Amino acid sequence: MDTRPHNNTHWLEQLRQLIIDRHSETEAEQLLQLASKVLRPKQDASTSINSLHGSLLSAWDNLARRDPKETKVRVYNPDPIRDGWQCQHTVVEILMDDMPFIVASCVTELIRQGVRVYSQTYPIFSVLRDDSGAFQGFAEPGENGVGTETLVRFEIDHQVAEEDLAHVEKRLRSVLNDVRCAVEDWQAMLDRVREAADWCEQSEACRTCEDNREAVELLRWLADEAFLFIGFRYYRAEKTDAGLYRLHYEPGTGLGSFREPVSEIHKVFDLDEHLSRQLESPGLLVLTKSSVRSTVRQHSHFDYVGVKKVDASGAVIGEWRFFGLYASKAYDAPITQIPLIRRHVSKLLEMSQLPSDTHGYKALRHLIWTFPREELLQATFEQLRDTIYGMLDCVERRQLGVFVRPDTYGRFINVLMLIPRDQYNTDVRVRVQEILLRQLQGHSAEFGVHLSDQPLALVQFTIHCQNAHRLGVERTLLQRLVADAVESWHDQLHRALIEAHGEADGNRLFSRFGRQLPAAYREDHRPSEAVADLRVLDGLKAPLTTQLYRPDKAGPLRFKVLGRGRTLALSDVLPILEHLGVRVLDATPYQIAAAGDAAFWILDFGLASESEFDLGQAQLRTQFQETFIRTYFGELEDDRFNQLVLRAGISYRQIALLRALCKYLLQLGLPFSQHYIEQALSRNPDICRQLLALFGARFDPEAPPGSKALSQLLGDDILAALEKVDNLDEDRILRYYLGAVRAMLRTNYYQSDEGSDKGYLSFKLNTRALPFAPEPRPAFEIFVYAPWVEGVHLRAGAIARGGLRWSDR
Repeated sequence: MDTRPHNNTHWLEQLRQLIIDRHSETEAEQLLQLASKVLRPKQDASTSINSLHGSLLSAWDNLARRDPKETKVRVYNPDPIRDGWQCQHTVVEILMDDMPFIVASCVTELIRQGVRVYSQTYPIFSVLRDDSGAFQGFAEPGENGVGTETLVRFEIDHQVAEEDLAHVEKRLRSVLNDVRCAVEDWQAMLDRVREAADWCEQSEACRTCEDNREAVELLRWLADEAFLFIGFRYYRAEKTDAGLYRLHYEPGTGLGSFREPVSEIHKVFDLDEHLSRQLESPGLLVLTKSSVRSTVRQHSHFDYVGVKKVDASGAVIGEWRFFGLYASKAYDAPITQIPLIRRHVSKLLEMSQLPSDTHGYKALRHLIWTFPREELLQATFEQLRDTIYGMLDCVERRQLGVFVRPDTYGRFINVLMLIPRDQYNTDVRVRVQEILLRQLQGHSAEFGVHLSDQPLALVQFTIHCQNAHRLGVERTLLQRLVADAVESWHDQLHRALIEAHGEADGNRLFSRFGRQLPAAYREDHRPSEAVADLRVLDGLKAPLTTQLYRPDKAGPLRFKVLGRGRTLALSDVLPILEHLGVRVLDATPYQIAAAGDAAFWILDFGLASESEFDLGQAQLRTQFQETFIRTYFGELEDDRFNQLVLRAGISYRQIALLRALCKYLLQLGLPFSQHYIEQALSRNPDICRQLLALFGARFDPEAPPGSKALSQLLGDDILAALEKVDNLDEDRILRYYLGAVRAMLRTNYYQSDEGSDKGYLSFKLNTRALPFAPEPRPAFEIFVYAPWVEGVHLRAGAIARGGLRWSDR
């Protein structure tokens, strides 16, 4: 039965009693000793007693036998039947000699695999074992024959498949082997550092160059707990017939995680012209980053310390190559105490010629003291000088700066940036990193951020690429691209408004609208698009206005309604747009509470249309927008006649005329519905335009001379076009329209009322010229149409006597 303690105060006593009851006295004593070392009172108090007992037995079995220097790793899912306990997580148990970096290295590897660690324990104890490795008992540290071991236990994400369990175990074994090799060879690697320092110290290059003497001091300083040595190899150097260098691995020199065996690709290196020149450069020390990542302590690129071996003539005959990680001492020590760096710092301060009590000197000193420590170590003095003085100028101006340094071996580019602190955030960092990867042809990137009370944040990127020294980075272009990425949306809008409207109006528009635009609008629109919208809203006098446009030449059609006061209801707008011949794909409303104003709003629609039309024609856009507005305010009827604005490219006034003729024809008793007539006209847009051209030739007071003859020609053209209409019903409808236009005698279509089109249409027709009109046919009819009235006046002759035949008033 799975017994869970009710009182956490007594759970240890309950476990103790369970162990005594189930085991012999000797076993119980050793199990209780083990329990005191591996159990965690706070974390394990909520675990069932049986599960605690089972986990102890598993650890006990692991501890039972271990060969000298053996690393035991077990990754499993506890099974109640097989193991006597259960756990919701996968369990990792490691038993090995105690040494540094075990836990950190394992956790780093698990995280690298994307595996979450839920808990960890790593008790250290002294163990007695016989010659066969069998456990004899726990002992006090320092006793003869006593070894110090650690039993590390992790609970990680549940691994379901056996191959997943095996993969985790394989990777951890590999990491722990690297840890053991690095720890065991640590002293040997220190000896090689001292060997390299002693050799360099005796060389002519060291006696004649102060920087080389400082380099030797730096080597000794690194060996004094400032560098974690993880791997080492020595390479012999020889010159080829082409004048380039070839490096040969010296067998048996591999130490740490770089022990034998050495793969074939690492035995011989042929250096190109650039690397050969680097090898022949005066400096004896090369400090950079390796392209290989460490598995010990942390999963980052090795710090690389290369020491050139030169003969009496100064020729390079070999290279000591050390791989590792800078220790905390390298980051914490005052820079005035670090060899080589202290010399560079002294020269930088002296070169500035600034009095020590001035603001400029103090700013320079602060910049150097807070400069990334690895950059101080890796960069040449010339690179440091250009970068630090350039950064000082940025600090004084409080402006963005970008500084680029290619790696000695061309494997990465280090980029330092000063970014206004109030503009820096994760989104900015991601955008900048994407720019750097694209512009520098990088395949991966690392970054670090230094934030202080200064107005500029220091951000460091390491862009891994190939042949970095050949890229020819344009720092000016890079800085401009980064400036655009760093600038916030509001900053870009402010700048765009000033560029578009001048400083005074730009500042005024930004003050009125800039901070009021909602987040959804900012996500959906570029600042350049907002400039156009704000210009419209700022000058808005009517309740609303509209814009039909394409954001991109090949992009979807968009339609905006911009207004102030009460927002339009989507249910009122959607039918109007559909009757205009477009399909609404999406609709997004934005509320804008401008400073000191009533609320403004924007409705942004995505549209699709079956009609082919060119939005480059300003007249077409204007006609669509005007038809929408007049329809919304009730000046036009909301029906499918409005789709002719796109289908036929005609104006709202011409649509009203075709609609009025439809109403007249319907009251004559045509056997077609209005919907069918709308379809007929929509399917024959060319004939629609011809009918309107005929109407204009007959009644437009500004028509040129000879319009009567033109009318006859246009009528003949329409008849010819009708011969090509396949649908008989459509042919009849279009002939009714032609007959009505030809029978028309006068119209008010071209009259205005105080400069505006009249709100109604009227026309006088010779009814007897309409063979499809019902009997009796009067001499004339005057038809009046508006969205709110339809009526016809009948006249029997020339004298104005007649009557009202039909009206819907």
